[in-house]
Amino acid sequence: MYSFQHSAASRALAGLACVAVLGTACFQTLRTSYASHLAHQDGVESDAALERAVLLNPAAWQAWVRLGSRAEAAGDFPRAEYSYRQAAAANRQFQPAWMLANYFFRRDNRQEFSIWAGRALRMSYGDPRPIFELCRRADDSPAIVLDAAAGRPGLLRLYLAYLTSEGKLEAAGETARRLAPVAGTDDLPNLVAYCGRVLDSGTAEGALGVWNELCRRRLLPYAPLAPGEGRSLTNGEFAGAPLSLGFDWRLVPWNGVSSVRLPDPACLRITLSGEQPESCQLLTQTVPVEPGRRYRLGFEFRTPGMPPATGLRWRVYGSPDNSELAEVPSELAAADWRHQELSFATGANCRLARLVLEYRQPRDAEPIEGSLWLRHISLD
Repeated sequence: MYSFQHSAASRALAGLACVAVLGTACFQTLRTSYASHLAHQDGVESDAALERAVLLNPAAWQAWVRLGSRAEAAGDFPRAEYSYRQAAAANRQFQPAWMLANYFFRRDNRQEFSIWAGRALRMSYGDPRPIFELCRRADDSPAIVLDAAAGRPGLLRLYLAYLTSEGKLEAAGETARRLAPVAGTDDLPNLVAYCGRVLDSGTAEGALGVWNELCRRRLLPYAPLAPGEGRSLTNGEFAGAPLSLGFDWRLVPWNGVSSVRLPDPACLRITLSGEQPESCQLLTQTVPVEPGRRYRLGFEFRTPGMPPATGLRWRVYGSPDNSELAEVPSELAAADWRHQELSFATGANCRLARLVLEYRQPRDAEPIEGSLWLRHISLD
């Protein structure tokens, strides 16, 4: 009898405990729901209602945000900051961090802005461009983003694309130098596009180191360039199809012009249909060079079926003034493979040269039709 009564009493006490726990949980749920109701009633809440909401449920971060917004609008900045920080403490996700970054940007507090913008970046999802732009407006240096992107190549890739598109090449260079040693194939388009933008600006600074790092890591199928050691040309044997980016050959698209890389023997064939422009650049490559040196461009070509006056010739231009470095050689015309050379000299400040294969329609002649074949291009 004693055992039975003791067991029944134990079950009763356990039942009461469960009721108490359930009652507490229900009360907490009701309390949270009521706090949410106070924070959203009719879309027009008083400060008192919001304060009751956060008193009932300190985790009601959206109510804290509204309190902060009202305090900021009223000029009560200590209260605004306190409320925003409470929101961030209640919800350690992207939105409160981004809100605080914006608040400290408006308050011109660079130190706190850097902290919260960095947190927002580390938790960002989707397109981070608005954060990049706010960071640039707060401080033109890339330090905030680069610190937040440590160990996140994907974020570095997006930042590099943003800086390159905005023409911020100095900051893009620092970003590219950090990304190149850890880059994967997904990063290659942005890194090569950065190199191209730098070269188009008339300098190799920044681009050459990034390009060579990609070559060393075999993300690009070329040997690193070293102009001081006489290695300035890329893909001279047409071992791969020209990328039309960076230091590789660029095939310029024109109506009436087509090109194809042929593998055996490796060469490039450029075909003119007769509908091409009267004057156009067909193939170019920007090469790093040493100032005050003489160079020799060698190549093999043939133009089967074309007349002697083809309008095809090489030209060489130097940076930074885009001056022509070589006398205009004879036109390219040969039924069978022929070796030809072109010499030029670089000026005292010249560190980039641009090799250009151009077509200019001969005077008093019909537009040329036919194909130019190129192979074994070298630069010594």
